[in-house]
Amino acid sequence: MHPKVSGVFGLDEDLLEQLTRDICFYRHMRVCTPTMNIFQIGSNIIDNPDEQQINFLCFQLFSDILPELPTQLGATAEQKAEHISRLLSLLIGANMNINYLFKQFDSSTLHKSVSHLQAFNQRVMASTNTSNSFSVTVYRAQLVSKKDLEIIQTNPQALLSIPTFILASRSFRTIASICRRAADNQLTVILFELNLSEDVPRAELNADMIVFGLGTLFRLVSTESTPDGVWRTQLESADRAMRRIKDQLKLEVGGHLTWLTFGNYLIALKRVDAAEEYYKYLLQVLPSDHSSLASIYNNMGLMYSMKENDQEALRWFEKALKLKVTELSTTVTQKKPSMEDESPLQHTSIDRLTILCKLADLYNRQENHSEALNYYRQALEISTDVSLRLFLQAKIETILLSHNNS
Repeated sequence: MHPKVSGVFGLDEDLLEQLTRDICFYRHMRVCTPTMNIFQIGSNIIDNPDEQQINFLCFQLFSDILPELPTQLGATAEQKAEHISRLLSLLIGANMNINYLFKQFDSSTLHKSVSHLQAFNQRVMASTNTSNSFSVTVYRAQLVSKKDLEIIQTNPQALLSIPTFILASRSFRTIASICRRAADNQLTVILFELNLSEDVPRAELNADMIVFGLGTLFRLVSTESTPDGVWRTQLESADRAMRRIKDQLKLEVGGHLTWLTFGNYLIALKRVDAAEEYYKYLLQVLPSDHSSLASIYNNMGLMYSMKENDQEALRWFEKALKLKVTELSTTVTQKKPSMEDESPLQHTSIDRLTILCKLADLYNRQENHSEALNYYRQALEISTDVSLRLFLQAKIETILLSHNNS
């Protein structure tokens, strides 16, 4: 026996029992210790958000599109007729997938994670018993850093997101015992009291434990310290608060959130590299004849233009132009399409005129006047808007005048 435990346990069975309890305790805490994101709603939700707020928004938006996100043909995770108790072991794997994905958000990690996350989320939703939906209070033990605790204490009424599938218990006594044990081990722990409305989807693992779907949102109500060193925080469900946030983002991006526009939302949140990886993922999993490819190519062109990578921008705009795109100029009657307008398009049907103007502007910026003239003239041929035709004619005349004077 190891010297540190020699004399502490009279029987090997006692030592084994204590080790088993310790393993179960830390296994439980592993499930209950993901990071948290706090979001304080202001008058302008997306006005210079900090890193934590951006993390909050990226996770919530991803949770929304996950059920519809395309996957590689035939790559859906195997669905088995498993007992609901199996969800607990699957939960740990799913949450590890989420943590890994948001630490390294790239096309490869998306490939490895999306189908498994979709499968687990479907299991949770399929296990939700809507006929028994009612308001309920459940509890959760959450290890936090001192910094996170300070943020929670100083941000009353803020939104709180736990970027995992959230596990909770109906038993206050069970969770309080876990929290006291964590505090006795010098850990900073919060006992979350979650007051749920009847419309919050949740699946029952057993009579005691429940799990929420990805992206379930809460609002901080109060935080106080208890005599045994455990912090206690009341939360209430706040899924409806996300609607206001998405409405404001929709105005910024120019379109509804879908799996096709998620990359545009990432760009609006200044996560351009993540958007690039997301577009790459879509191109890898979508069939070569998918109707949304022109939109994705166009958005990639805009993204590379924002990164001042003109060669890549030109390549993707030209790929979009080669696909069957409409020649209707319905999207340009209000303003002239140019490189100054870099809002990613939201439609599966991309306006040919808009792409021609973007190509012309890019070549003009590179001082490749012959190609710029070519695309400006093509745009002029199909344009029916009077103000746009005047704009294009002025561009052509300026280039010709500059060329003649050189």
